[in-house]
This record gives sequence, structure tokens and C-alpha cells, in this order.
Amino acid sequence: MAESQARRWIVVVAVPVLAYGIGIGALPRPSGVVAEQRAFDRSTLGSALSTTPTTPGLPLELTLGGAVVIRGADLPAAALSRGARLPVKLHLGVVSAVDGDWQLFLHIDAQDGGFRIHGDHWPLRGQYKSGLWQPGEYLVDTWEGTVPLDAPAGVYDVWTGLYRGDDRLHVTSTGTSAQSQKAADADHRVKVGTITIE
Repeated sequence: MAESQARRWIVVVAVPVLAYGIGIGALPRPSGVVAEQRAFDRSTLGSALSTTPTTPGLPLELTLGGAVVIRGADLPAAALSRGARLPVKLHLGVVSAVDGDWQLFLHIDAQDGGFRIHGDHWPLRGQYKSGLWQPGEYLVDTWEGTVPLDAPAGVYDVWTGLYRGDDRLHVTSTGTSAQSQKAADADHRVKVGTITIE
């Protein structure tokens, strides 16, 4: 009788406890954010990442969330026709660690308010998400779209910022230049310049 109870105890208690222990031991160990940041191979990013400041064609200096500086942009200077390539380069600087992964939004809005070209995307084509960024780094993010065939002719404002779900990183500093101080709106968007569609 005692031997039967001992076997039952092994089956009911000891086996599940042993299986739980083996399962926990087999789980991968999270490395932690700091370890992941250090371990990331930045050499694969080429000229998109630097420890020296880049020079945007349209300079600005607006800080988002106290962590990321929108340093300016490179936009097409010539008027674009419908169906043409639409490249946008954003120059970013990292002031402090960014809390989690944020996407960049691009709102390319007709100044008359009647049309928008969207360009939301992960920074650096998703190869280097913002949760890995380190203070002192400078990034050049390149997005390339196409001017829609139904886009009306006119001047378009190019707005950007960082968002996650329904949240946006707030503009926390507008720098000292007059251009930078006029570049933010109430929706925490940063105007980096304009393009013209003919």
C-alpha cells in the first residue's frame, strides 16, 4: 500500500515538477536591452550610421522626446512629375536612449490641404530599430516613394516625426534657428521642407 502511494506521489507531483524544471531550463535567456544594443553589428549599416554629424541640405534642429534630434532633410529641389521617384533623406541624431521601437512617419501634404502622400516606415528599412540606438550616433534614413498619378500640381509640405501606435514622440526642443522654431506643429510633426509637383 505504501509503495503504491509512493508511486502515485511520483506520478502526480514529482513528474510535473521535473517537467516544469526542464522546460524552464530550455527557455532562451533574454539578453537585456543594454546587452542587445552592444551586441548589434552596426557595420552592416554602412553610411547610414555614423558617429560624426552628417550635413543635411535643409538643416534643422528639433528634439523629440528628449532623445532624438531631427537634424534636417534632403529633398528633391526640382519639380517632380506624376509617377516620378520621390526620395526623402532624414538626418537624425541620438541624444539619449530611445524607449522602445518607434516608426518614422512622412506626411507629404499639399499646401491647399487636399492631398497627402504617406511614407510611414521603420527607420533604416527596419535594419536598425530605435530601441537599439546609442547616444552620439547620427543616422541618415532614406525613404523612396513615387509621386501618385492622381497627385494635384502644387507645393507640398514634408512633415515627419516618430510614432508608436497612436502615440508620437513630442517635440521637446526647437533649437535656436528661426527655421527650427517655426518647424513644429501642435500635432508634434516637424516640417523638414517642401517639394513641388508639376
